Formats: sequence, structure tokens, C-alpha cells
Amino acid sequence: MKHGLACGTEGFTAGATNTIDAFEMNITSRYYTSPDADFDELLNSMWVASLNADCSAVTFTFTHGIAPGIYPLRITKVQDLAGRGLATDPMIVTATVLESAPPRMLLVQQWENHALIRFSEPIKRDLALDVTRYRFDGAPLAAGSTVACSIVTCAAVEITLPVARARPPKTVTLIGFEDLAGKPFAPGTETHDVNLMAGQ
Repeated sequence: MKHGLACGTEGFTAGATNTIDAFEMNITSRYYTSPDADFDELLNSMWVASLNADCSAVTFTFTHGIAPGIYPLRITKVQDLAGRGLATDPMIVTATVLESAPPRMLLVQQWENHALIRFSEPIKRDLALDVTRYRFDGAPLAAGSTVACSIVTCAAVEITLPVARARPPKTVTLIGFEDLAGKPFAPGTETHDVNLMAGQ
């Protein structure tokens, strides 16, 4: 298939127009969408595209995950090496998301008095919103801190502290989290390094 990356390489999802690894952010005409709202939200969080050795397949990495299941995937504008488009454009195929590992943190970002945590899959809402389950550098969050799901599935949450810390935290720890099926983080408590946003 036509592509913007070299075969066998990976890079951010910004391939050339009409290529399999192309991605247009936050517009209705982007190449990969879904009539399923939760899956479409995931598709809007593409991060990295990886092409196999002969460029016949692409793998996308996302900033957060979604629950296992079967989802409709709508593809448009993709062309082969000769510039021929899809037989049916747009084309809807089935995407199967499998359970491959216990839930985990994928990315933690912090700025001012906020922190954003992205998970490998949705987390039970009551657990995700429980401020007592979060630790910065091993210490409980300050009184008055709040947690909100930043997307509807709670595969990402935002922590808001009452005031910014004197120094940004180096780690965040989660206690007793479970995915929607009740499967816990392994080994039950996870600590992840914090990535600072610009200006921190």
C-alpha cells in the first residue's frame, strides 16, 4: 500500500496525503474513523505508525486504549503504490480489540496544578475518580484535589490540585485500579514516571 514512511520503519502519524499511515487530526475527513463513538475517540488519539518490512500492513499506537471488543472501522482515501484507491471508498471493516495484558498506565503528563494519566484501557469509573488511590512521589494528593475522566470511557483522567506544587512530581502511583472486567493492575499498585509539559 502507498505509504509515507520507509518500509520497516515507524514514526509519528503524519504520512503524506493518501497514504496508509496518513492521519488528519480533529477533522471529519480524517482517514480512519468509526460510527462507534468510543472507538472513534480512540482513533483520534493515534500517536505512532509502524510499517512492516514490505509495507503491506501498518500498526498504529495510541495514547490510550479501549475495552476489548469488536468495532467498526471506516477507512477512506488510502491508495496502493500505483495510486489506485480502495475498491469501495469509504470502506468499513471490522476491528477486533483483544485482551493482551493487565491494565497499566501508558503516559503521565503534568503541568501547573494538573496531571493527565492515560491508560491502556478504560478503568472502572468509581476507582478512577477516587482521589485516595493516587500518590505523587509516594504521598497522597493534597486536600481539595479532584479527579475527572477526560474522556467518556475513563481511559484517561485529569488530576487537578488546589494549587500548583512547589516542585513537579517525579512519579505517580495508582492503588487498586481495575479495568471494566474487574482485572487489576499487576501487581495491584503501579508507579510511573511523570513527563513534564512545556514550561515546567
